[in-house]
Amino acid sequence: MTAAMSIGAHLAERNYALRFLDAAGEPAFQHSPSAPEPEAEEYVGTSGLQSIAESLAAIQLTGHHHGRRDAREAASSRGTGRHPSGAEAGPQPFDDRLMDKLAAHRMRGPILAILGNLTPAEARALTPAAGFTANAFALVIAERLQELDGVLETLRLGGWRAVAVSPGSPLPAAWAAFDADGAAPLAAAPDVRRGSGARR
Repeated sequence: MTAAMSIGAHLAERNYALRFLDAAGEPAFQHSPSAPEPEAEEYVGTSGLQSIAESLAAIQLTGHHHGRRDAREAASSRGTGRHPSGAEAGPQPFDDRLMDKLAAHRMRGPILAILGNLTPAEARALTPAAGFTANAFALVIAERLQELDGVLETLRLGGWRAVAVSPGSPLPAAWAAFDADGAAPLAAAPDVRRGSGARR
């Protein structure tokens, strides 16, 4: 959640309107008990940033890839989110609903996706979203970084600047990995505490 807040603050300081969607294209905070406006998607200015901070305080993370629930949430200046990965009922990760929302705000700013473990199919489903912006960034947060090489390659071939980091990686180092083209996954230093990090 520190990463989502950092990204939001960084863009808000540059006068971007922020849009937070989950991987199904729904409002990202609709299930957060602390969200002042759970159905809101767009946030502007200082009051919008405050609402984002409150919403992130108790957000429920979701995922089916491991015991710990992972984030399928994405933050962007004009969109972010999910598409089909299997035969589950209901909205699928990175499906048409999300793509339609991103297409409606085509080229209005960067897309930044904060993701947990992705399957190769999910990575392929997400790749078209990079076509809706000049700058698409995917931050994949996972415990077993060595298993993400294929996923990162799929995203990069699809137009994303993609890096993988461990949950305890400091945020400044994650941003630096983007500058270095995400050449290698970034593991946390042994003394880095989970969730810590400075704003970019």
